[in-house]
Amino acid sequence: MLAESVRWCSERFGRVVATCHTEQSAARLRAIGSNVVAVQADWSRPEEWWRTVGAILGDAPVALAVAWIHSAAGHLHEQVGAAVHEDGLFVRVRGHATATPERGELAAWIDAPDVPHALSDRRERHIVLGWHDDDGGRWLSSDEIGCAVAQLVERWLADPTESPVAWVGSVRPWERRPPGWG
Repeated sequence: MLAESVRWCSERFGRVVATCHTEQSAARLRAIGSNVVAVQADWSRPEEWWRTVGAILGDAPVALAVAWIHSAAGHLHEQVGAAVHEDGLFVRVRGHATATPERGELAAWIDAPDVPHALSDRRERHIVLGWHDDDGGRWLSSDEIGCAVAQLVERWLADPTESPVAWVGSVRPWERRPPGWG
């Protein structure tokens, strides 16, 4: 789903490390170019996932990390974030559930984006994936997600003072989200 982001990052930064759920997805990403290192690694097996990624990264500081890892493996976000250089940028791609009005951890940002929140001075950024409200509602396509993530990363790199939370598509009103995926 982040293929367009991987392509953009490889063109802009050179070497890109990407993990995928399946070997087929990893092969598609490797086809982008020789500077894309794509491997199959399953976030539901966090120790194995980190061993795989850590072996590729080595001790080199990471300038930019874009991670879409299920919230059930939240501790992997901490490990990835720790690998990012102090002047780097860590972007967490998040599902729409983080915007749930009653319990979503990013709901306060979405409902009051101009109010200072605890995330304001961290180098970590969050992208919440929403939906399209057109034609009765539909989920974002893989290309839309990949392009939007690349555009937001570019915006944050150009201006680190931008809000640390952004969303793609609609995330309100919650009742209008398309069927499926909660």
